[in-house]
This record gives sequence, C-alpha cells and structure tokens, in this order.
Amino acid sequence: MHETRRANRDDLPALNAVIQRAIATWSISDRLKRLALPSYQYDEDELAYLEIRVTGDPIIALMALEAPVREPAAHRREEALLHGLFVDPAHQHKGLGSQLLAKAEELSRALHAPALIVKAQSDALGFFKQHGYQPTDRIDYPHAVIKALD
Repeated sequence: MHETRRANRDDLPALNAVIQRAIATWSISDRLKRLALPSYQYDEDELAYLEIRVTGDPIIALMALEAPVREPAAHRREEALLHGLFVDPAHQHKGLGSQLLAKAEELSRALHAPALIVKAQSDALGFFKQHGYQPTDRIDYPHAVIKALD
C-alpha cells in the first residue's frame, strides 16, 4: 500500500505529467486528447480549493476532491465531487486507483458528505461500477457516477 500526501505547488509539473500520460491511453482521438488535456491539468489556484492527494516519489498517481458546496444556495451541492483520479499507465492495475478512491471516500465522510460524485471518463466507468458507483444526473457531466457513503 502506497502512502498518500497532500499535493503542493512543487508537485504540479509531476502530477500534470501523470495526467498527460494517463490521458494518452484513453480511447478517444489524438485531437480530442490534445484539446482535453489542459482542462484536466491542475494549477496553483486549484490547490487552494481542491484536496489533491498524490502517491509515490516520484508521483505515480493522484486524485482531486472538491468538498460539498453549501453556499450560495443557487450552487448548493451536498455531495463531495471527485474531479480526477489518475494513475500513471506504467503503474495501473496494481490497486493504486482503488486506494486513492478509498481515500477520497474517507475524506468525503470526514466532510459529512452523504455521497461522492465522480466525473468519470468513459473508459473508467467499469472501474467505478466495480466500486459500487451508479450513474447519476445530479451534475451535468456525460459519465457522472455516484456512491452513497455510509
């Protein structure tokens, strides 16, 4: 089991490189990969409001979690939101994704979130379904899934 830690500004190049390598394996065209990449990468501003956890030294996996939004009422969301879960392709299928997902669920429970919503990429739907996630329309995202937290 790999230890996770909160990401910091110095981690951004390495964690964004993991994201780039992970996206390169997606079952979409190279053009879509190129266009999508900037929207999945993180910057210093996001470190202030997302809980970004990394695994490995050098970094081989990461997850980014947003706490429930309770104000203002127009944007109210009780669920925690998993923005991203990325594992370097050379380290996939070794339990790192499952470990980081469990950490996201643990952090969500600590935030008193009743559920965790995931913005999943279509290739990852099977992974999330194996972990008890079900499709949801609670957010506007093509492959959103949700899991109630006990």
